Amino acid sequence: MAKAKKADTSVQTWKKKKWIPIFSEKVFENNQLGETPIDEGEKAVGKTTKINMLTISGDMKKQHISLTYRIHSYREGKLYALPIGYEISSAYLKRIVRRGRDRIDYSFAVKTSDDKYVDMKFALITRNLVYNSVKSIMKKALEHETKDLASKSDFYKFFIEVTNYKFHNRVKAMLSKIYPLRQIEIKSLKINEKGDISKIKNPPFKGLKRLQEKYKTIKEDAGRPPRRNPRDDR
Repeated sequence: MAKAKKADTSVQTWKKKKWIPIFSEKVFENNQLGETPIDEGEKAVGKTTKINMLTISGDMKKQHISLTYRIHSYREGKLYALPIGYEISSAYLKRIVRRGRDRIDYSFAVKTSDDKYVDMKFALITRNLVYNSVKSIMKKALEHETKDLASKSDFYKFFIEVTNYKFHNRVKAMLSKIYPLRQIEIKSLKINEKGDISKIKNPPFKGLKRLQEKYKTIKEDAGRPPRRNPRDDR
């Protein structure tokens, strides 16, 4: 009897719920993200939802990207959400790293012009194997350039440039003057509401232009460790 009453209560509760559409704001504005079953729209405010970018953009090339949204308001029977995160699949990342290339992982936080604290994780894919000294220089240049670009844009403008790969192309062009890159990917990007923006600093990178000029005319294999000859092991 108790089980029957529980089941009946669950059915009644479900019947009271209705499917409410969720729409994107600021980024992909007015695009429908999906629907959620709920009895009162206000109860969904504050909740997060994850969606594949293919669903929003219709671009098959971006199906490896997931966007995280937080619902912030309920108006006229519709829920509205703002983007708070971006992430690529680990399977995609493994697929683009081939033998004879280096993957440089690096993470740090940036501050946007509207004072959002944003955690970012990167993966740089080189055309060939590189020395650790070159990796260190590229990490330093990546952090400096990213912090500089983020500080000049509000979060949503910065987010748009990440999703349409404008940011990737700009940073790749800059870093490739130091050492040729095959690809640059943002593994994840997320607003950190507990982060302290006062701790984010971007000291000037005095040697950046000099380094770029130094490496600009060097061939791709300049930073590559020499290959081992199997005969040397005999």
